[in-house]
Amino acid sequence: MIETYWDEVFGEFKVGNREFDIPGFPEPLMSVHFGVRNVVGPTNKVFTQSFKLCVFPPASFEIRSKQETLNEAIHSSIFWEYQKQHNSNAVIFIERLLPFLAKLDTPHFHFYLEDQEGIYASAIVGVSKSSCFLFNLSVSERKRNQGVAKTILESIRGTFFDRPAFYWTVHPWFTFDAKTEDYHILK
Repeated sequence: MIETYWDEVFGEFKVGNREFDIPGFPEPLMSVHFGVRNVVGPTNKVFTQSFKLCVFPPASFEIRSKQETLNEAIHSSIFWEYQKQHNSNAVIFIERLLPFLAKLDTPHFHFYLEDQEGIYASAIVGVSKSSCFLFNLSVSERKRNQGVAKTILESIRGTFFDRPAFYWTVHPWFTFDAKTEDYHILK
């Protein structure tokens, strides 16, 4: 599934089998934590980091939550305040990545949950013809261990209920009811 998504979204940057050369992005797979070097999927190379690829079938329900286009998020001070507080290690990468994603033909959205203190959960979702990819999901420390991640995930799945959804995680406990497979990544 992930290879299909990358072909659909980043196909113009494909330089080989599961290899993409995206200008300015030595690690184009959405997070500095992945340590990816422009390779998607299993290859014959040595891997040093292992993830769980979590895949959900199309949802049987429809849910709507607060969402905005990526362009709206990029120009939102509340979005950047939250990112700087809760994703401080990744902010420089996110600042470079989001304008790039916003220029692609594939729609990308920012989903979030908020209360009187502001945003407490945030996720970016890319929606291709075949699936939707959830990345950069974060939950504020003040709301952790309360089921917030599952709530925002279900909202995303409910919004794009007509297609499967997937994400990667380094946390073996963060798979919910997904079909999972080990996914090895170049470091």
